[in-house]
Amino acid sequence: GGPERGAGNAPVAPTAKLSWTSLGPRPIAAGAPSQYNGVAPWSGRVTAIATHPTTAATAYVGGAMGGVWKTTDDGVTWKPIFDSQPSLAVGSIAIDPNTPSTLYVGTGESNFNPDSYFGAGLFKSTDGGANWSKVGGTTFDNCYVADVLVKPGASSTVFAAVHASGRYATACPSGIWRTTNGGTNWTQVSGGTADDLAFKPGTPNTIYAAYVDAGIWRSTTGGGAGSWSGPLAGGFPTSGVGRIALATSAASPARLYASVADVNTGGTLGTYRSDDSGSTWKTLPFANPCSYAETRGSGGQCSYDIALAAYPRDANLLYSAGIRLKRFNGTSWTTMGFGTTGAHVDIHALAFDANGRLWLGSDGGVWRKAGAYPWRSLNKGLALTQFEPGTSGSVAARFVGGTQDNGSMHRLASTGTWNEFNPGDGGYSAVDPDNADAVYSSYVFGTLYKSTDGGATNDCVFTATADYADFCATSTTDRSEFYAPVEMDPSDAGRLYVGTTRLWRTTTGGGSWSTASPIFPGTVTAIGLAKSSATTLYAAWRSSTATGVRRNTGTGWTAAAELPNRVITHIEVDPDTASTAYVALSGFGSGHVFRTTDSGTGWADLSGNLPDAPVNALAIDKRTTPPTIYAGTDVGVFWSVDNGVNWANAKEGLPNTVVMDVRLDTQANVVLAATHGRGLFSVPIASPKITTFSPNNGSPGSNVTITGENFTGTKSVKFGFTAGGFTVVSPTTIRATVPFGASTGKISVITGAGTAVSTGTYFVNG
Repeated sequence: GGPERGAGNAPVAPTAKLSWTSLGPRPIAAGAPSQYNGVAPWSGRVTAIATHPTTAATAYVGGAMGGVWKTTDDGVTWKPIFDSQPSLAVGSIAIDPNTPSTLYVGTGESNFNPDSYFGAGLFKSTDGGANWSKVGGTTFDNCYVADVLVKPGASSTVFAAVHASGRYATACPSGIWRTTNGGTNWTQVSGGTADDLAFKPGTPNTIYAAYVDAGIWRSTTGGGAGSWSGPLAGGFPTSGVGRIALATSAASPARLYASVADVNTGGTLGTYRSDDSGSTWKTLPFANPCSYAETRGSGGQCSYDIALAAYPRDANLLYSAGIRLKRFNGTSWTTMGFGTTGAHVDIHALAFDANGRLWLGSDGGVWRKAGAYPWRSLNKGLALTQFEPGTSGSVAARFVGGTQDNGSMHRLASTGTWNEFNPGDGGYSAVDPDNADAVYSSYVFGTLYKSTDGGATNDCVFTATADYADFCATSTTDRSEFYAPVEMDPSDAGRLYVGTTRLWRTTTGGGSWSTASPIFPGTVTAIGLAKSSATTLYAAWRSSTATGVRRNTGTGWTAAAELPNRVITHIEVDPDTASTAYVALSGFGSGHVFRTTDSGTGWADLSGNLPDAPVNALAIDKRTTPPTIYAGTDVGVFWSVDNGVNWANAKEGLPNTVVMDVRLDTQANVVLAATHGRGLFSVPIASPKITTFSPNNGSPGSNVTITGENFTGTKSVKFGFTAGGFTVVSPTTIRATVPFGASTGKISVITGAGTAVSTGTYFVNG
């Protein structure tokens, strides 16, 4: 017989195309009634809203990592219009009030939270979003473009507020930038962490700029360099000032409003009004929409969610948002849009349309309210869900995933619909492979729930935070990651691990827990379990200064060899060989995928031609030889068929968004990509196909050339029922040897993804 596959083959990137299909949610159809969710359905975090100045049925929304979506029928249907751009992290959207078919989109989500991703610059469309061009060159790359304003009456003059504060902040020329030729050239007119901009209605040469921690500044001569003065005082606070949201009213008088975050507590410092262009200020009655407590000095999250809008037809009406929405009628505040009849909490964007209706964007999507009419969810058709690491189950039965602020949810193959079954911030999950009704879901800081009825009821079985100790069966005061890793043993569904500053283990499906490791130098970021060895464990940890991997091969815990000092996001152990494991690294710098074949004594860098971007998850398909490696990254899914020497970008049909989890779903024979902004995608694992073979007859020991598709990972070639030797020359060509004992019949090529059978017959001579 001939040599087995791989002998003498040069490394090669995979050539087969992976064509991805969106599985939603689009939208999240239903969930348990909650004071936090608002009116169903839901989608995901909306960071920006722009309404057409004259056509109320047309509007644009931006997702945190979901791109820009457009409606022309009042929110009944939505279309993504920004998917081909290099970043889908949206910080701002502006419509030219003079020519509404012209739009600007600033990338980089400006909400100062750990998953606010920086952008790839500033973009312009002159045809309502059908086509886009980048403006400003590379000036705003790696920035957060927090706001964009087009000057009324002068389409060629545009202002942008940009800053560098956020996730993986790099060099960014923070401040206010201006163009006077429609975006061709830009000039920095002011520095600082600029976060919000506003024109004085009727007097567009007067421009206001809000700076984080630095108050409000003003230009009265068109915003050129050297024309800005501030911080404005005259009754405006001069200390304790954090993030600021601005709003102006076009109704008479032309008022300027400001909602100010308390830099010390995170709640609201106060709300202020000026009737003289910011020279003097009046303090409005206190309201704290950024805090559930609502009292002065209570903690809150204004740095994450703060928005302000003045009703354009009545200068006395003001809407202030944070966690929830408050309405000021000129005298007092009332809470609105909260609970099961309102909008989802954590509000980032407010905008009025041409009909005076209020549009609201929050962590749950988009809602609209007109006068006394009820809140209306506009999320049908929007795919903005932000999955977190640690999805589980199968799309052929029950798929489960945790999401940012939209809970843990499942998708049933029988209906294809998505339902939230455990609210809040959903993290890692696990599904019993033999009983899809046995579901584990997690909340923040290692809070683990178990359901035995498919999520209808959920009992807390473990927590690492004192806030939930009273109603969880087991609790600890260990520190943990915000989303603590949870892993189910691949060979025993009753054995699960939770990572805090050590590993906790249950062997009774959550009934009781014990420690399974010593305390590590930091919090656990990833857990690796070996299907072939219940005693082999890997755990990655991080502290403020270091990262590392510990291993236990059955005789105690030791430190693995050193890896680059970046967060280890995922550990995947070879299902057949416990000493072989793969790790993924986040951050930037050399090396993002490594493999050990000696239980961590040494590591080989498999990063090859992977882009220098965080890798969040790995999936290893051992059904091919060598194994096929899939890497979920901040810039899509990449895959390798030659042990990481070469990687291909599997992006066809997959938007340019962050892939938080990638998994091999063998039950459905698909690869799953759970994104942090566009929901779940799947792609069939490419099956082999035989097109021709030549010659069509021969004696045992002779050679046959087989052509076709997807031969990578071929395990066997059979003539009739007898396997022979073979060499995979390329993904489309195999050279096979007719085995002794073969009989006349069909030729079969067997790979991990299926079996291809020839249409013609091979005739064995002699």
